[in-house]
Amino acid sequence: MDWFKYSIPTIVMILFIVWGLLRQRRKGMWIDPDDPLNVKARAMAVSTFKEATELAVRESLPIRVKYPFKTDTDQTERIWGYVMSFDEAEIVADIETNPISQFGWIPESVTFPVADLDDWTIELPDGKIRGCFGVQAEIILREREGGKVPKHIREMQSEFVDKLTFDDDTDIKNDKE
Repeated sequence: MDWFKYSIPTIVMILFIVWGLLRQRRKGMWIDPDDPLNVKARAMAVSTFKEATELAVRESLPIRVKYPFKTDTDQTERIWGYVMSFDEAEIVADIETNPISQFGWIPESVTFPVADLDDWTIELPDGKIRGCFGVQAEIILREREGGKVPKHIREMQSEFVDKLTFDDDTDIKNDKE
């Protein structure tokens, strides 16, 4: 019976931990991936990916990509990873951002079509940042909805080379400096 008096507090503690973790997950702000700004930012990322790969190969720089990942709970999350290999049709990337709704084994890499690419970024030796079209769209969407832009993202803005300008809520232009 001694085990019983210790098991109840343990179960209660585990429930509080799980409840706290679930509450933490809800603190973020959901951004609709189908919002017209995100759709156009993704199109910009896909259309400029060949340029990104040429730069990365020429300068020996890593490329980070954001892509959809189908979890074992049948959720699609957009996660970041480093490009391991690529060709004109497909990208193989590792998983840098662990998916929140994945409860089982996480693969070391994922292969996906270039057409499914959400975003890409390359940090240049001088600290400037290429790509980040989706990140720039997310900043605008968060501000439009009254959400907070994380400080590290806000600080990145001054380093973006490929600037997205929005004439209105749906028009995106690429103004490369």
